[in-house]
Amino acid sequence: MDKVIKQIHSQDAGFKLSPKKSGETSLNLSNVILNFLVDKPLSRGDEISVSFNLYKEDFLRCLSYIVMHLPLYRSSSQESMKITFSTGMFASLYNPIEEFFGASEIQRYDVNLLYRLDGRIYLNGLKKGTFSLRNYLVENNTTLSFLKDEKGEYSLRMEMGDLENVVLETDVLPLSSIIAQFRPYITAIKSKPFILLAGISGTGKSRIVRQLAYATGGENPDEVKKPYNYEMIQVRPNWHDSTELLGYETRISGETEYVLTDFLRFLAKAWYFEETPFFLCLDEMNLAPVEQYFAEYLSVLETRKLNNGRIISDSLLPPLNNYGKKGNTWVGDIMMNDLFGKDWKINGKSVEKNKEREARLREQFRTEGIALPPNLIVMGTVNMDETTFSFSRKVLDRAMTIEMNKVDFSGGLTKKDCRVAPIASEIILPNAVEAMDVYEANQIICDHVISYLTEINGTLEGTPFKVAYRTRNEFILYVLANLQYEGNDVCYRMIRALDEMTLMKVLSRIEGDKNKLMNLKQTGCVLDDLATQIKQSLEKVYQDFDASDNEKSIYNDWDKESVSLCKLKEMKRKLDNTYYCTFWS
Repeated sequence: MDKVIKQIHSQDAGFKLSPKKSGETSLNLSNVILNFLVDKPLSRGDEISVSFNLYKEDFLRCLSYIVMHLPLYRSSSQESMKITFSTGMFASLYNPIEEFFGASEIQRYDVNLLYRLDGRIYLNGLKKGTFSLRNYLVENNTTLSFLKDEKGEYSLRMEMGDLENVVLETDVLPLSSIIAQFRPYITAIKSKPFILLAGISGTGKSRIVRQLAYATGGENPDEVKKPYNYEMIQVRPNWHDSTELLGYETRISGETEYVLTDFLRFLAKAWYFEETPFFLCLDEMNLAPVEQYFAEYLSVLETRKLNNGRIISDSLLPPLNNYGKKGNTWVGDIMMNDLFGKDWKINGKSVEKNKEREARLREQFRTEGIALPPNLIVMGTVNMDETTFSFSRKVLDRAMTIEMNKVDFSGGLTKKDCRVAPIASEIILPNAVEAMDVYEANQIICDHVISYLTEINGTLEGTPFKVAYRTRNEFILYVLANLQYEGNDVCYRMIRALDEMTLMKVLSRIEGDKNKLMNLKQTGCVLDDLATQIKQSLEKVYQDFDASDNEKSIYNDWDKESVSLCKLKEMKRKLDNTYYCTFWS
């Protein structure tokens, strides 16, 4: 390296490893570091690229410290959690170093310096592929040195201090411990951002949506009543078209006007904060026929595709220029003044909107219409009783269904800090839409999923319950999303994911009397055939992979653990008792 002409140590310049905004995979910087890294003043919303030299020896030294001083302790809301060391954890930290640096001792690393709208300054883009710079930082014990040499090149060096009683920050640990409580919801969202939460009243269906919003938005529920990235819309029984959500054009005053809705305002807000997951909770979703009031969304949802790393879709509303003028003013401009004119708040403080970003979105809405934001997650709560409508297979094919019928009466009786683990946006937001987006890099896993589905579909031959390409895509995405979770080997995680998806995407479609549920050969009930086939197909996965001794013991009790087999028993019991069965409890 050329002669260092300037150096700033993070501990002397307001550096913070844990950002105030939960879930950011970034470093919270001070103005001292900002002024060192940029030559011109930044305005809020500005983003520039900064390139650093990283040194392989720094990361290997850091990893050796981590290994030598395990077990460490991570602070939780009320207690400390012991981090146990495993070969899987070591591999997750060592292999990315080798992959990133290879035989080279120095590599260039580009990050984005972002002056956020909330006034905080971050280095974003700290994760590239499997290599995450933040994984190797130990809070309060890592000193980062920002160096600038004679050529104007920046370097980032890491020095380790005493590692007693420290907090280890990695992307792996939250997935294996803290985020594990949200695993079913996160992996479902990664597969399809349209979730049905089914279950009896009072099991916390709408609460889980709000918790996910707090976790990804970074606000404290003790201080903020409603997360800025959350909206609840209560469905009414008289909804029979899309005007309640998408609004409508009217000329009742003699001139063209457009009546906007909270749904459209939430979409505009989600587009503005595109880097943050936005959660729309449709409460009591099936009080009205979903196929009628949500028809446009269901159609546009299927137009999503991956384009240059971004998920795009068709528009829910046509270009706003199409609505003509009211007097001398374009109706589209009036609509956008409403969409962007509200006072948005984060952590109770008004957001100073970025004019360039707003102008870009206005032009997008004006010429292209309002499409589905890639960060929008729709979660509907569902009850099945005499006041609600059932779901057609059109809806069930497009949704991920999660049952929430378990009740723990001993839980929730003591007051605890209600903050939840921070969840980074890239952990929860989909990064693929179809199987073709991931097949080439995961061919072995994908082929096992396809083989499993082929066998299940064979059992459903001759019934109206067979599945097709859409279900195949979601199966593959769900299985791959589950593989990143620590705690068990690949075999167990695959079997668990296939079992859960069978419940969500296959069994949720099945309903009818004994005649409708007769198998193709008219020799018995398709429910019994399915139970047999699921056992055989999952056992085949278990045999194809080199299962560990622990996995073998788990699989021996799989009849008790399997959610799909348990549901099939429940459905068969209904059929025997009432001569009719349905998935819904």
